[in-house]
Amino acid sequence: METFLSIRHSRVVSLCAAAITLTGGLVAAGPTATAAAGPHYFEGDVVSPPNSTWYANAWNVGDDVDGDLIYAFSTKPLTSTDGDGAGLPAGVTRITGDVVDIRNKCVELGGFTAVYRCPATPSYPPVGIAFRVAPDAPDSTAYFGYAFVPSGGDLTEGIKTAQTAGGLTSITSGMGSLTVKTPAHAAVNKVEFETPTLAAGGARPATGCASRWLMKASSESASIRPMDNLHETSPARSS
Repeated sequence: METFLSIRHSRVVSLCAAAITLTGGLVAAGPTATAAAGPHYFEGDVVSPPNSTWYANAWNVGDDVDGDLIYAFSTKPLTSTDGDGAGLPAGVTRITGDVVDIRNKCVELGGFTAVYRCPATPSYPPVGIAFRVAPDAPDSTAYFGYAFVPSGGDLTEGIKTAQTAGGLTSITSGMGSLTVKTPAHAAVNKVEFETPTLAAGGARPATGCASRWLMKASSESASIRPMDNLHETSPARSS
């Protein structure tokens, strides 16, 4: 049986704010982070095998919204030219007619390639667009950009923002991805753990926000080691 490594991450707002401290057998929660008023969206990167389902999704953890969420899909990172690489890689197709598709009420916009408009209201918060990864899908990466457009807002500008979201920094737009790994590719990966050497009964002092681990991965190997600067360093993506 092949084993696939799945990684899902989102931009960090304030991880320390929700840190939990263990002292003398007592559990004490740190200060609670307070999000800015308005919508606040997060997205994720996913690694999946062929013959699987992918939900491309940006979810709102901020205030309720009333408007639309625009999704744009591409075979290239959405960082520059509008619509450059627009579409999906071979073997990745949208699932239509299922409960998620019916629930989301997303429609593909005419005049564009792989650009969708999904209602975003308290009654209909989008829960992602579903895609099927075919059993014979090759190694590939699909990217999605998204942008929230408030009711009465500029839809054209929202489409442009979604198509270039990978090069922007915003709490109402961003970019996520799906990386398809075939069994042949996954078979060359291995995971190794590096832990500090401690004397009997010893302990490693925690620094920063409790215990953290960084995964470094390549096509040949992956290793996990303690990471003390989570806010300054982002986890490396698996190849």
